[in-house]
Amino acid sequence: MISKSEKKKIIKYLGSWYSNKIKEHLDANGILNKNGKSHSLSMIRNVMNGEKSHEEIEASIFELVKKTKAETKAKKKQRDQILN
Repeated sequence: MISKSEKKKIIKYLGSWYSNKIKEHLDANGILNKNGKSHSLSMIRNVMNGEKSHEEIEASIFELVKKTKAETKAKKKQRDQILN
């Protein structure tokens, strides 16, 4: 289950429109609901708000944060190299 402090950190990297980004990541990685369809935005928000627990969605969220964090670092390094 995602805690409030974890949610704040996740939003720091994914932004306030995190649901769509997480949904895209889930779909791209073939993580579907029990009916074989994409997870709904409301399910993603429920998981983020700690109202529901879903191991696959939570793992995917942290994977996306890790990927986004690495991309942000790489962009910053590239900018620094250009400016210095």
